[in-house]
Amino acid sequence: METPTEKQRRHDLEVVVRYVKEDLFANVKFIYDPKLDLAVGGRIYQDYKTKCCSQLGTDLQTTAHRDLHLKGVWTDALTKHTQKNALAQKRSAVYTVMQNKFSGESVFSFFTAGMFIRCRSHSLNSDLCHVCVDRNCVMLSLESVERRLDDPKACYVFYQYFYKAAVGEVRWKEFVEKNEGRIGNNTTEAFALLLFANNYKAWMYEEKLKHGDALSTEHDQDSGGKTSLVDTLLGEQEFVLEEDAEIAGSLVVCDTADASYKLAGDRREEWLANFKARPICVEMVRSWAASAHGTTGNEENETGELLPNKRSRDKKRRRIMKGYKKWTGTADDGERKFKGWSDNGHKAFERYTQVIKADVEGGRCARWEKAYRMITAMHREARLDEVEPSMLKYSANRSVVWEL
Repeated sequence: METPTEKQRRHDLEVVVRYVKEDLFANVKFIYDPKLDLAVGGRIYQDYKTKCCSQLGTDLQTTAHRDLHLKGVWTDALTKHTQKNALAQKRSAVYTVMQNKFSGESVFSFFTAGMFIRCRSHSLNSDLCHVCVDRNCVMLSLESVERRLDDPKACYVFYQYFYKAAVGEVRWKEFVEKNEGRIGNNTTEAFALLLFANNYKAWMYEEKLKHGDALSTEHDQDSGGKTSLVDTLLGEQEFVLEEDAEIAGSLVVCDTADASYKLAGDRREEWLANFKARPICVEMVRSWAASAHGTTGNEENETGELLPNKRSRDKKRRRIMKGYKKWTGTADDGERKFKGWSDNGHKAFERYTQVIKADVEGGRCARWEKAYRMITAMHREARLDEVEPSMLKYSANRSVVWEL
C-alpha cells in the first residue's frame, strides 16, 4: 500500500507527464540534448513552471517553497527519463491515429451536390484507402500532399485527416470554432507532414497487399477513369486562394461555370498529367508489385495453423515495410540515427517548418484556413440538414419515465 509521500510523488510525476503530452508537445516535438534542453532554468523548464505551478505544491505557503518543490519534481522526473518517454509516447500516439486515418475502420462521409452523404460498407470503413476502394476513386500521392497550398484540395484532405490527428480532436474543434487565428501551429503541421511523408510508402504497400488493383493511386499511369479522392470528398467545390478572391468573398467556389472554378481544376489536372510522366510513378508501382510478390499464397493449413512460410512471409513483410519508411527505416551507409529518425528526417522537419512559416508570414495560410473554416461550416450545416430516419435519436416519453 502506498504511503502518503509515495502517492504524492506519483501524482506529481503524472502532472509532468500530462504537461509534456498536452502542452509541451504542441511546441516541442523532439528533445535533442536532454541535459541542455531540459535543464532547470531553461526555456522548457520555465514553461513547465508557468503551466504546472497551480497543480504542484499548492499546500506550500511561500513562493520560494513552491519553486523548490517544482524544481524537485522536475529533477525527479529527469532522473526517471519521464519527459523524454512521455514525448516519445505522444509521437507514437499521433502516428497510430494517423495510420488509422490512412487504413483504419469507421463510418465515412462525403459531400456532393450540396448534400452530405454518410456511407456504410459492411465493415464501416472510413479510412482513406477504404474510401477509395468503396467509392471507386483514386488515392492521393505523397507528392500531392507535399504541394500543400499549391493544391488546396489535397491540403484539405491532409488537414481533415492527418493534421487534425496531430493537433487532437478537442483542440482542433476549438481552433476551428474561433474563426480567426492559426489552426494549430507551424511545427505541429510540419510534424504531421513529416510523419505522413515518412510512412506513406509503407502504409500504401500494406494497403496494396490488402486491396490489390482495386486500390488506385495517382502514381498509376491508368486509373481507369476513376474520380480523384479529393473530388469524392469535396464534390463540386474548388478553392481559390488569391488575395482578390478573399476580398470578393470567393475563397470557396461552387459554381462550375465560374472561370476561377475551371482554372483551379485545370491547374490540378495539368500538374497530375506532368506528375504521371515522372520516373517516381513507375518506380513506386514497380516497387509495390515486386515487394508483394512472394508475400501472398496459402497461409494456413486445414486446421487453421500458421504454416512456416506464413511466418517467414510476415517477417519479410515487416522488413519490407521498415525499408519503405523514408527516415525511420533502414539507415543508409554512414547515416546517423537520433530518436529513430535519420539526420535527413530532422532536416526535412526543419524544411517543412520553414516552408509553412513562410506561408503564414505571407498571408497564404490565413486565406487557406479561412477557406477551410468556410468549407467545414458548409459541411456541418449539410450534416444538420441531413434526413436519415435510421439515425434519428429516440424521443423518450418523459411523462412515463420521469417521476417528478
